[in-house]
Amino acid sequence: MKNDIAASPTKNYKSLIVKQCIFALFGITLLYFLIRMSGLSFNELYDRCSNIEHSYILLILAFAFLTLLLKSIRWSLIVRILTDKDKLPRGFFFYYTCISTLMTQIISQAFVNIGVKTLSLKYKQNVNVIEGSSTGVIEHVLNILVILASVLPSFLFVTKIIPIPLAIALSLILIICILVLTNYYYYLLLKYTYAIISFVYKIIGKIPFLKRFASYDLSFTDATSEIKKTCALKLLIFSVLIYYALLIRYYIYGGALGIDIPFFQLVLTFPIVYIINAIGITPGSIGISEFGWFGVLLFIGVGREDASIYIISQRIFSIISILIVSIFGYIYYSFETLSTSRAKIIFKNELKCT
Repeated sequence: MKNDIAASPTKNYKSLIVKQCIFALFGITLLYFLIRMSGLSFNELYDRCSNIEHSYILLILAFAFLTLLLKSIRWSLIVRILTDKDKLPRGFFFYYTCISTLMTQIISQAFVNIGVKTLSLKYKQNVNVIEGSSTGVIEHVLNILVILASVLPSFLFVTKIIPIPLAIALSLILIICILVLTNYYYYLLLKYTYAIISFVYKIIGKIPFLKRFASYDLSFTDATSEIKKTCALKLLIFSVLIYYALLIRYYIYGGALGIDIPFFQLVLTFPIVYIINAIGITPGSIGISEFGWFGVLLFIGVGREDASIYIISQRIFSIISILIVSIFGYIYYSFETLSTSRAKIIFKNELKCT
């Protein structure tokens, strides 16, 4: 009996790895088919990437840093709302935001964002699993709210029902409406988010294998700290800023490659790519994301060869820029952790002396 229990997690891990490998192979096949179909010239790709101006490289790094910083600030606010952790090491949120974002390039986005952040909070800051995973769920809910303000104008523009100026105006109006509704009904948003999280963990608690494997308290309670309207508004405003900082970063990629991408048309079609990335079944949405970008770029008037160069290089740019920022994040976090440890040791020694 014990052997069966011990073998069960191994069997499930193997099954998960096999599925991920199959999906990865499917995504790579899609990407290969797309490259062949578009007639991509790798010599042209190399020439475009090697001739990027230094100013564009700095802009790419700057917006990668800005996006990660905004994400880390939003995450830190959610953690402070849901837990009693008022003081956490400086650099903690930024570093683990970098790590989770970097891993989304090769692993499922939802799994990584919730998994990495939950484990980092659990083993580094002693935040229980339910509270830790809830922070990731709330981030996804906030992302969905921002997308809801963009999807309708995007659909109306793509179907040519309304022109660009009207679609942009509608998008801004919807964002303002969501901000106003959040201001008045923030408690309902939080309440139903809690309800969803609680329901999911009750299901997990009824599955013997998952309960045994998770080995944590599955009870759920509301946030210990009082939630204020300003917190809800801050979170949503940060979500809007993250969305548009990411959009501008992708726009800069085009400029770096010398590809003329109409900005306002990109604004209105970006939700399509954003949703495809979020629901992509392949690790890192490889293949799926590229197909989405390819279709969007063709729709807004970018040539087939330029579109294929863009979709390959933007993933390379994303990985490299996030990796560079992550290295600086790791150095800063390590330095702050070391400084804090030394300060604690000095404080303890002073107490002993007194």
